[in-house]
Amino acid sequence: MAKGTKYFLSLFAGAGGLDLGLHRSGLQCLWANDFDRLSCETLQQNQQKLGGNFEIDPNSITDIDPKRVMRSLGLKEGELDLLAGGPPCQAFSTAGRRQAFNDQRGDVAKRYFNFLRTFRPKFAIMENVRGIMSVARAHTPIADRVRGEELTGDRKPGSVIEYIKGQFSKLGYYPNIDLYDAVYYGVPQTRQRVFIVAFDPEQYSWEPPQHSHEYQFPKGRPPDRNVFMGEVSDGRKLKRAKTLGNAIRRLSDPNKEHPEYPRDRAKYYDKLEPGQNWTALSPKDQKSALGGAYDSTGGRVGFYRRLNYSRPCPTVLTSVIQKATGMCHPEDLRPLTVRECAAVQQFPKGWKFSGSMNQKYKQIGNAVPVGLAEVFGRSILRSLK
Repeated sequence: MAKGTKYFLSLFAGAGGLDLGLHRSGLQCLWANDFDRLSCETLQQNQQKLGGNFEIDPNSITDIDPKRVMRSLGLKEGELDLLAGGPPCQAFSTAGRRQAFNDQRGDVAKRYFNFLRTFRPKFAIMENVRGIMSVARAHTPIADRVRGEELTGDRKPGSVIEYIKGQFSKLGYYPNIDLYDAVYYGVPQTRQRVFIVAFDPEQYSWEPPQHSHEYQFPKGRPPDRNVFMGEVSDGRKLKRAKTLGNAIRRLSDPNKEHPEYPRDRAKYYDKLEPGQNWTALSPKDQKSALGGAYDSTGGRVGFYRRLNYSRPCPTVLTSVIQKATGMCHPEDLRPLTVRECAAVQQFPKGWKFSGSMNQKYKQIGNAVPVGLAEVFGRSILRSLK
């Protein structure tokens, strides 16, 4: 290992968004792991862009002995600078079934702490979806709840994040937990994610990254008060938020890899202008387009949504073809392509993704935006100096 270089381990590495951002900040990856074979192939294809050769372990984290990894790297307890990883988010997502640790993906999240306990790194990052803040360790389906019953213990909403805080604290780490929106950090998309940065407060201190960009949400909607916003000190000017147009308008994308809209859906998208969604359709079309969702309330902003070059992109998800999360191109009658989604997530032009079209979309949608990861990497490096 090079003298003066700061190193990190990557758990649940996926397509490498977090790793690439940390590398760009000045950190170097020593070892990476993901159980998904295609994600490992993606990492292998782009390894030189991540700083060169390091082991990419394709085994399940449940089958990996952290002590063996530490020995193979020639490290001793306390020498690693950073343990980084975003455990599978689907178990905690508000868009999923929210099974938390009853879901196998939630269970593997607990293995993160085995690595933390073994390596005792100077810093640790854990990234996840907003839903991790409110989900319970033991999920109780609504159908099984008694009216008026107060859920307590592991059934209480928010008990997952309390468990995580407790695990960090038991190991002597202070976990700084906040919700961040990538749009305020130069990412051309509105994407809320929870970042936990943990460290030993007797040895280190850490300042959360201050936002660098400002964005006025459409229709006067105020910013989410739960999102961390640093103080704007005198003399510090904020930049305008980056937009979808900044990311894709001049993008070279000759293959245009994307699914086609079914004809019965395409006809509604064809009636929409950039920035509009189903609410701009005629009352008759609204009812036929939404079907059973027409009579529901809330959560319909993504239905039949045509994007706008002049605004940040909505959150890039693992599929662009779902009816409720429309990602229609501002001008063409199609969803955003694989390469366009990758550009919104700030993967560089030459980044190669393995697998089928749908598998590429999945890897991209699960990734951490590269620029946001870089901001956190720089903040940790400042603390390590």
